[in-house]
Amino acid sequence: MNGKRQHPPGFKAAIALEAMRTEADPAEIAKANGIHISLVYAWRQRLIDAMAAAFRSEDATTKEKESDSRRLTRQIERLRDEREWLCRVVSVMPRRQRAELVERDGGLSISTQARLLGLHRSMVYYQSEKRAGKMDDASPSDSA
Repeated sequence: MNGKRQHPPGFKAAIALEAMRTEADPAEIAKANGIHISLVYAWRQRLIDAMAAAFRSEDATTKEKESDSRRLTRQIERLRDEREWLCRVVSVMPRRQRAELVERDGGLSISTQARLLGLHRSMVYYQSEKRAGKMDDASPSDSA
């Protein structure tokens, strides 16, 4: 053992709060609780620092949220502009050519791709079945 007494956090908080009161004398608090006066000053200072940090983190969190919100808003606006540009460019393409752009194994659903390409979903399915039929006709395994 090192001879130092370990005080529980609740005890330290109570002493620090008592020391925060203007009418409380740190020397009297130390004597009444059987501790050295330097502990009263140290715990009071730690409480003051912790209170200031609590408000700083709240301000920082608010600023961080506002920053994230602005960043996400800019990103949404950029993506919207890119989508509008793409829709304008694709809209001048022939329908069959747009239907060929649909990816069956893509990350987007066929319905979403059709909507973005300005196509009816049924046309996309019809084109896909038609292409699948052509692939079956061209397979060399049937010619034996």
